Amino acid sequence: MRKISFLCIFFLLFLASKLNAFNLYIPYVQKEEQGFIFLVGYKNFPLQEVILSLKEQKEEVLLILEANLYERRFLLPDLSVKKLVYFKKVYFNPEDNAYRVDTEKTTLTFNSAEDAALFLVRSESYYFPFSELLNERHFVLFKATLTYKTHLSPKLRYTSKQNTYTKNAEAIYKFSKD
Repeated sequence: MRKISFLCIFFLLFLASKLNAFNLYIPYVQKEEQGFIFLVGYKNFPLQEVILSLKEQKEEVLLILEANLYERRFLLPDLSVKKLVYFKKVYFNPEDNAYRVDTEKTTLTFNSAEDAALFLVRSESYYFPFSELLNERHFVLFKATLTYKTHLSPKLRYTSKQNTYTKNAEAIYKFSKD
């Protein structure tokens, strides 16, 4: 009986740790003529850690969003149909004495690390040109990878060693018959 109670407590702690983890969510999807517009948001984004990493002004922060369109097959692995990758790279530019955010389309300049980090965390719409006929057998797997380096420990205490953190999140959007 004692072993079962320890296993239950361990399982509940495991579930509680997953609730506060970096996560993705898709609150809105709009169908267009040649594709779809997905609104992608982030839950439990490590904003404080990213801001402190940027304030060190040495390393960049990289956020990569991958969208894979899959077709579900019976008794076979899912077939990858199309893959799109979007990125945001934030770094300190000493020539401008400002923080820069590079995306696949533009380059933005911010005066503070807080503003640059808030640009990373904000929900954003992405256009995906999925022109194939999509039905309930298709789904999109979103993967976000956040990478940053800092001298802070996970408890936000300064260490002499530089730590590299990589946080991953996934979300799935399943298409319906509509």
